[in-house]
Amino acid sequence: MDTPNGALVRRRFRILTAKNIGLTITLADITEEEFRVLELMEVERQEQDRSGEGAPGPRQAVSVRSNSAVNPA
Repeated sequence: MDTPNGALVRRRFRILTAKNIGLTITLADITEEEFRVLELMEVERQEQDRSGEGAPGPRQAVSVRSNSAVNPA
């Protein structure tokens, strides 16, 4: 994952980890590109859940609270 897309995916997991340990993350805290990756990966996760694919176990939905407009990348 030493590509720009790999770095973006790593940032996605760091954002979710921060959220899961209790940090409040708003759209002011992430780039539009990061938000789009969060959004796309959540859609993919939901599609896998509907089709029965993917790893079993509990999952947490992505939720991002907005206080302002998305930061331009």
